[in-house]
Amino acid sequence: MLRFLQFSEMSALAKLFFFIGIIIAALLFSSLLGVLILLVLHGPGGLSAIADVSSYADPAVVTELKLVQIINQVFGLLLPAAIFVLLTDTNYRKYFSAKKSYMTYLLVLSAIFMLVSQPAIGWLGELNQRMILPASFSGLEQWLKDSETKNTLLTDAFLSTTSLSGLAVNILMIAILPALAEEIVFRGALQPVLISLLKNKHAGVILAAAVFAAIHMQFYGFLPRFALGLAFGYLFLWSSNLWLPISAHFVNNLLSVLAEFFYRRGYTSTNAEDLGNTGNIYLTILSFAVSALLLVIILRKNKAIA
Repeated sequence: MLRFLQFSEMSALAKLFFFIGIIIAALLFSSLLGVLILLVLHGPGGLSAIADVSSYADPAVVTELKLVQIINQVFGLLLPAAIFVLLTDTNYRKYFSAKKSYMTYLLVLSAIFMLVSQPAIGWLGELNQRMILPASFSGLEQWLKDSETKNTLLTDAFLSTTSLSGLAVNILMIAILPALAEEIVFRGALQPVLISLLKNKHAGVILAAAVFAAIHMQFYGFLPRFALGLAFGYLFLWSSNLWLPISAHFVNNLLSVLAEFFYRRGYTSTNAEDLGNTGNIYLTILSFAVSALLLVIILRKNKAIA
């Protein structure tokens, strides 16, 4: 109990360095664990071959990469963030508890928010794609595009399934685990520390959202992820409950998984990449307006309960 209190009584700056340290150590451990698994399966030569994007066409390799991805999410993000919150926040239980009378209502609103915001998110993604760096940064821009292409190929390989078992794995890997891990990391752990450090709630939410968007290492997806990070951040700020951003994050990722699955099965003509890209400016404006209205409703509901 004494050690627990010592962690919780650390300064905001000390907590930030502790958070960064524990996450880096956990990511290194999980990455090493993943590499060891691939070494056992393929040996040094096979491991280098897996790094080639051409290997993504091999279903067995994709299955192994999915396993590594799940390991990274659990051991590199979810567990260390949960440990950090447990050690540094004596009121951590409040993040996962709420009055049942209104919690279901808020969870449903958060899910609806993600549904209606898809055209707005898609428009931000299109805007981001049009961004061009100055000529002096042409080398950086080319590196960013190459990294984006490789990430897209890997994501496409992950989503490339038409089986129900493959769909279940993708829901776990792309929707459930990221929603839990990333929201505990960025909203449950990082955001409160930044708010305490900066002495400003909005600055803490904005900076946590920026880190959330940047950490994905996809420059041409920064704007939509930043907007999502802001939405998730304010959902947590207003409710002090992680289930709201977790549910919204889950629905957002689940929509991409289902869109790609139905597309590959031939049920729809819209894949995950095109999800939300309506090309209709009026629908996009309506999406922004209704999304903002839902956030206001959620805010007022929380104020009424508080």
